[in-house]
Formats: sequence, C-alpha cells, structure tokens
Amino acid sequence: MTSNSNRSNHQELEEDESESSVPTHLTLLMIQIVALCLAIPHLFIAAASVLIGLALVSKAPVVLANTIAPIWSGGIYFVTGLFGLFAVKRKTSYTMCCFAGFSVVSLMAGTISLQLLRVGIIDNTTDGQVSLKEDIDTSTVVAMALAGAECITSVLSGIAGFMLANSLRQWSGLEETAEPTKEQLMAERQEEIRKQKQQEKRLMQKARLARTYQKM
Repeated sequence: MTSNSNRSNHQELEEDESESSVPTHLTLLMIQIVALCLAIPHLFIAAASVLIGLALVSKAPVVLANTIAPIWSGGIYFVTGLFGLFAVKRKTSYTMCCFAGFSVVSLMAGTISLQLLRVGIIDNTTDGQVSLKEDIDTSTVVAMALAGAECITSVLSGIAGFMLANSLRQWSGLEETAEPTKEQLMAERQEEIRKQKQQEKRLMQKARLARTYQKM
C-alpha cells in the first residue's frame, strides 16, 4: 500500500513538473532562436562589408573617407553580431539589452557609411547641381547596399532585442516566484509519507492492544 502511494506520488510530481517546465523551456528556446537569427546577419554583412572596403581601398588612387567607410563600419557590425551570440549564450536580459544597444550603434554606423559612400557616386558641379557619375564603381554600389541592409537589420534587431530583454526579465521574475523545486516537493512528500507510516503503526499497536485486552 505504501509503495503504491509512493509510486503515485512520484508520477504526480513528474507530471506537474513537466507541465510547468515545458512552456518555460519553449519560451526560452524561442528567444534563443530569434536572437540567433538576428545576430547572424550582422556577422555576414560585416564580413562582406570589410571585403568590399578592402576592394575599394585597393582600387582607389587616394584613400578617402568614402573608401574606408565599409571597413570601420563592418567592424562595428561584427561587434554587434558577437554581442548577439553572447546574448544567445548567456540568456539574460542584460546581455540582450547590450545587443539591442549595439544594434542602435550599428544603425548609426550604417547611416554614416551610406552618406560617405554617396560621395563616391555623385559629382558636384560649380553651379550647385548634383549628378551621378558616369563611371560608377560597382563595389561602391554593393557597399551602399550592404550598409542599407545593415540599417534594416539593426532596426529589427534593436526593436526585437529590447522586446526579448523584457521577455527574459519577466521570465526570470516568474522563475524566482515559481513553485517549489522537485527536491523540495519530494522532501515534503517524503515527510507526509513518514507521518502516514507513523500513524499506521500507532493504529496497528492500538489494535493489537485491543485484541490483547479482549483475550484477557
């Protein structure tokens, strides 16, 4: 009888734990997947931007601000991507806020890079007119496209990063105020079982004493 009650208690405990832990684990897994999907594009854009920047520097007779813009901005994109991977690994609201904050920095870097690269494809005339150059370098156009893609990615990762940080903060708060752990519940159940056994022993002793008195 006692073994059956122990077995049923263990089964109920495992069912309660699985029901309470599955949504939490799924939520945390979804946060990790979203953060990873936001961090990886920063790294790819950073690598492509640095390569395009090196190509521009190698072809330019004089190194100007617009030719090296993809290189330093690519470095910022890369740091942002690393912060995203770090946030995925640590899974804390603080690291996710850092990722979102660096996404804002990447947005600023991409915007500045776009403005600098624009100088490489336009001609300023003496009368104040602005026109596109006839021989536009393809590498400059690709660098501008990468900077624009980084701006879009930074906006998305910045907004989503702050939302994920808020979700992690709420999740950690729920975890702190969650129900007792499995070990605590097991200890409580074991204590209840021990008290139940003691009560059964007392009843059996009383029954034996009653039978003894009846025989006398």
